[in-house]
Amino acid sequence: MRWDDWEIIKGDGALGTCVLGADLKSVNEEVAVTYIKELLFEHRMLVFRDQTLTPLAHEQFSMQFGPLRKPPGRQCVASTNFLQQVIKREEDEYNFGGSWHADGSFQPHPPMATILQAIDLPKAGGDTLFADCVLAYERLSEDTQSKIADLMGIHRAHGITDPAKYSPGAAHKSPGVGTAVSHPVVGCHPHSKKKYLYVNPAFTRQIIGFSDAESDALIDELSMHIIKPETVYRHQWRAGDVVMWDNKTTQHCAVNDYGGTRREMHRSVVYEDLDVMETP
Repeated sequence: MRWDDWEIIKGDGALGTCVLGADLKSVNEEVAVTYIKELLFEHRMLVFRDQTLTPLAHEQFSMQFGPLRKPPGRQCVASTNFLQQVIKREEDEYNFGGSWHADGSFQPHPPMATILQAIDLPKAGGDTLFADCVLAYERLSEDTQSKIADLMGIHRAHGITDPAKYSPGAAHKSPGVGTAVSHPVVGCHPHSKKKYLYVNPAFTRQIIGFSDAESDALIDELSMHIIKPETVYRHQWRAGDVVMWDNKTTQHCAVNDYGGTRREMHRSVVYEDLDVMETP
């Protein structure tokens, strides 16, 4: 089916827009790639159902949107250079990405988008929560919007690259690794021009100009505001699902509710420029 025949079904609440009729392994025209980008920037998250992407096809599809992040070698899917295995094994207690975050916010130029494909799903559980940071900003009071308009946040990686060693508690307590970077607390999307909140509990360490106590309180306040039920979409994965999200205007959290069961996903991370880092 041609790209202009795809059916776009918007979610009932925040996020969750489905694109029906698309065969991503056949997307190779610039006009189709541009259309997907336009949809992504408008809806912030896209769900493509019933896909049959091989690892190589997933990688090739992703490369059409920009340079890809190279994952740690041991996590790279066989026969690919830029596709990451995200696996929780039966014996693992924690899952990778099990706290609210925006991918790569600790980088000077965070990734534009992430593309995640379901490979091996538990019979129950294993959903991913997504928060709409544009809607969260719009739901702030005018006083709060004014208060935070010019603030800058310090972001730093937690340094936990092995999914088997990751836990939300360890991530939050980590002093961080690598160079700290600053980003506006209120961003303005370069394409949609929408304002969005850019604070997350995994990587935002400090609000510049605030005491530690004041900074922690504001980060907590904004982080909790972002994940209010009315701004969150819960994606229940199906076989064949591919989900693509805008990393500026959304946050996500992988729900860890399937103990003793294996879950495998394939992940590509897309940039708009060549500042591609090899950290998760």
